[in-house]
Amino acid sequence: MATFPRPPLPSLQVTLLPEVPPTKQHQTSGHAASTLAPSSASSSLLASIQAQDEAAAKAMLHTVLQTAADCTAPQRRFYSYSPEAVLRSVRALVDKDLCAPLVEALQAAVREYAQRCVAALVARQQHQQPRDDTTKVMTNSDTESDEEAKAMSANATLGEVQILAQLVTYWERLQQGLVELSSVWVYADQWCSMQAGTAMPRSLIAAATQEVREVLSGYPELLETALRGYVAVLKAELAADTAALLSASHSSRVPSTAVLPDKSAAASSVGVVRSAASAPPPPSVDATSLALLVCPPSLDSLDKPLRQRLLRLFTQLTLATQHYAAHVEPAVVRVVRVHYETVARRLWAESVRASVFFRFCDGALRHIGPMSASLLHSGTTPMLEEVIQGPLISTVGSEVLKRDFVALMERQAFHSLRLAWRLLSASARVRSSPVVAGLFHEYLMDCGQRIMEELVPSSTKITPAAALVPPRRRPFLAVRHLLGLLEQGSRTVSMCFADCEKEFRVALHEDLQTILEAYPHAFSEQLAAYQDAIMKEVEVGHVLVSPSKPTAPVAVEENGDDDNNDEEGESASPLRRQRAEATSPLSQPRVPTPPPDLARAEEDESVSPARADVTEAEDAAEGAALVGAAALRHAAPLPAEVKEATSVLRRIAYIYSYHPKKNLFEAAYWRDFARRCLHAHRKLNIKAENTFICFLRDICGLSFTSKFEGMLTDLSSSTELTTQYKTWVQEQSQMHPCGEADADTSAVDRPAPAANGLDVHLLILAQSYWPEYPLMPSNFYVPPAVQVVTQQVEKFYNSLFPNRHLRWQHPLSHATLLARLTPQSSVLTLTGTYIQCVLLMRLDALYDRGVTSITVKALCDDVGMDMANTELLWSLQGLCHPRFRLVLREGPPSSVPPVVEAQCRFIEPDNGDDEGGVRAEEAVTSPAATQSAPSCASAGCTLAATDVLQLNLGFTPATGKVRIPLQARMRATASAAFDGPSRAGRTADNDGHLVEVAIVSCLKAQRTMTRTELASAVASRVPFPVTTAVLKKAIDKMIERGFLMRGKDSTYVYSA
Repeated sequence: MATFPRPPLPSLQVTLLPEVPPTKQHQTSGHAASTLAPSSASSSLLASIQAQDEAAAKAMLHTVLQTAADCTAPQRRFYSYSPEAVLRSVRALVDKDLCAPLVEALQAAVREYAQRCVAALVARQQHQQPRDDTTKVMTNSDTESDEEAKAMSANATLGEVQILAQLVTYWERLQQGLVELSSVWVYADQWCSMQAGTAMPRSLIAAATQEVREVLSGYPELLETALRGYVAVLKAELAADTAALLSASHSSRVPSTAVLPDKSAAASSVGVVRSAASAPPPPSVDATSLALLVCPPSLDSLDKPLRQRLLRLFTQLTLATQHYAAHVEPAVVRVVRVHYETVARRLWAESVRASVFFRFCDGALRHIGPMSASLLHSGTTPMLEEVIQGPLISTVGSEVLKRDFVALMERQAFHSLRLAWRLLSASARVRSSPVVAGLFHEYLMDCGQRIMEELVPSSTKITPAAALVPPRRRPFLAVRHLLGLLEQGSRTVSMCFADCEKEFRVALHEDLQTILEAYPHAFSEQLAAYQDAIMKEVEVGHVLVSPSKPTAPVAVEENGDDDNNDEEGESASPLRRQRAEATSPLSQPRVPTPPPDLARAEEDESVSPARADVTEAEDAAEGAALVGAAALRHAAPLPAEVKEATSVLRRIAYIYSYHPKKNLFEAAYWRDFARRCLHAHRKLNIKAENTFICFLRDICGLSFTSKFEGMLTDLSSSTELTTQYKTWVQEQSQMHPCGEADADTSAVDRPAPAANGLDVHLLILAQSYWPEYPLMPSNFYVPPAVQVVTQQVEKFYNSLFPNRHLRWQHPLSHATLLARLTPQSSVLTLTGTYIQCVLLMRLDALYDRGVTSITVKALCDDVGMDMANTELLWSLQGLCHPRFRLVLREGPPSSVPPVVEAQCRFIEPDNGDDEGGVRAEEAVTSPAATQSAPSCASAGCTLAATDVLQLNLGFTPATGKVRIPLQARMRATASAAFDGPSRAGRTADNDGHLVEVAIVSCLKAQRTMTRTELASAVASRVPFPVTTAVLKKAIDKMIERGFLMRGKDSTYVYSA
């Protein structure tokens, strides 16, 4: 006979009395015996005790089940029986191996309990069935209103919910009774667990559950009715959760506490029943809560705790009876799918913003897991998540993102973009969503194409900001916008797509390369001019350059979400079309345009700080007007607005790295850098130039920047050579004083008095580092004093470097001329280019010979330069400038077009080193002026060959030191006309890679082609004529790279 250890006491503390032997029990009851009872009497006594034990155990069983069946009264543990007595009786039966009949009695009692409960539910169902049939007949026969039909449907649903509530209440009370039974029949429960390999259930609760399952299997109609009630409750729960999630999504981020099931509230409703174990419930619980739990009076009384109780208990019931997987789970998945499909259609119809939509989707996904684990089955969670990701995210979410992607980019809603990308990638089960990547590509290409169209003055395909600015008032606008687009794209990739940053940065690089292919020459000129303007601001001291190379400033997201924090500054963005209620200078009456020398592009200032509150509908309607706003927010400011140039120079270097025609910008920058180095009146900032060269070296390598570094080296070495030359001249003067020279001493060795009075600064440049300049004309006029200086410099330089040869470039020099126009006037110090000083000297020499006037053509011939030389024309224009009338011009009216004349009047003197001079951007010409630059230069800008020039002897400047103006180079912005009519000037020479791409594309499609077919197909794919030599070179290159191979009969086969 098996014996079991004594189990721990139940939760209710009881004291077990010592067991009394059977003989002493009879003695205490008045049946004393002096002799031992016969064996038959002992057997009858043991049978009587066994019967008493069985009766006590069964009595306790029927008491527990009877209490569970009475739903009007709360359950009380250990009510109307002694748990310690029953515990002893069950142990005695287990010790005598009589537990099997006890378990059978339990199963029979539970079967009877389940049948009574089912009978009551069936009777209630049959009572509601005629009313339902009557409802159907009335609906079919009478044409009542929809409200009455809805009321009848609600009544039918309420009946199903009441059956569900009563069923799960019976089940809950049975489970509580079985828990109480297991705590008293603990020895029987342990005995069941040890019956391995037999048909006996493993526990008392399993035995009871088996009987309940068998009973319920015979009433499928009852389960279907309860399932319909369960579905109604689930719909109500989903609707309530959706409303809460939408409310939280509209306000801010969805808090985690708002989406989790209210377990405390659900536990409080169930605790009304469970609290009956130790003390009777309050009167209010008896009268209200129990009745509400068993039979809800209306659908409105189904609050959240009650709904969660019904869902949880019915799930437990169907799981225990093995009906969940076959009936309940498919219904749950179907209801959730229909619900979120409806929600998705409603959100799309209401045009909900993408930020709100994806916050709701994220909240729904985070909510469905805890809800399924607490109210449903955890195995249902993956199916429910897939249901949400399908109709809600993949279908509608992609369309919402397509609609609002531009607005999200412009508002820098990085949190919403990151959330949308993560959700769409998870729904598509890929590492990165192709939908988001495609939208990012389309946004960059659209903004980039609009920006490049700003280079065309007559184009209408430009950004909204450029549309508000006249074509002649757009200095560096395309460069600023493209720099801002690069900054915006890089920041978006780092903030939103960090997990796939490499792929998105490669796409960004390719998109910018494609964008820059539109007008590479014009953009390169404008980019170089913008960099030159920045350097001029640095030189005059308006802008500082930090010694280190700090990273570009990046704004930090506030409160974790930019959707509600980025409106500050949006209204101030010039790329944004102004709203009707906004206050902006653009919405005021137009004021007269100030003179060109004071004109500045002031897009970013004087916008009223007052912002109007914009509704969601207005934000959605403005999606098309926001293109480029974020790009301008990141755009580098105009040179006059730059406060610290390091970050702007870094952006220029980065945009250069994306340029497909790097040689164009290299040539423009090389030319400007050389002009800055050779310009006598520009205070070259070596630190700023070295900073930019370091950026270029980090991106392009040392081989690219070696010549620029060599140019700076030439400047420093020229300063040292100038000092050595002056020392050498002094030594030569001491060795050969004036009047004491030997007869054999040449004129070169004897320093001339005129040469001794010259203050010379040498610029000795290595030809390999500097741009190629045209040779100085052989008959170019060189004053005698300068000739002596050149001879002395050559002698000095040959003494240091015998194997080197000097080639003079006097037109690149600058000079200072001391002049007295009349004997009564004071001495003027005139500073200008070498050509200007030579022209004044020749005019003065002619005047001394009695020639008071001379034509432009004759003066050019006298100097020894061709009139077509632009440097000569610019020098003459500076001498004849209306604000500097040192030389008077007389001639017929100019035949130059009015636009060119207007632009010539706008040209200002180059006074960049003066304190009150014009700022760098003030001397910038418009694209229209730049487009007319060739004709302007060729025509002399109102300066003809027959014009008569003469010295203005009455010229009286305000000060004794005067700078001769020089016409500014009209190349601040280059027109798209430089790129030619064939779209960016594409030719086989500079776009040979397009021929290679066309060859590979054609052969990849056809696999095998003859030479004639290939030539015809390639010619139809590229925007320029392809010669036989170019085609042959491209084919040979593709064969070397393994893309194709030669076949038979002059054919080519694709082999990659």
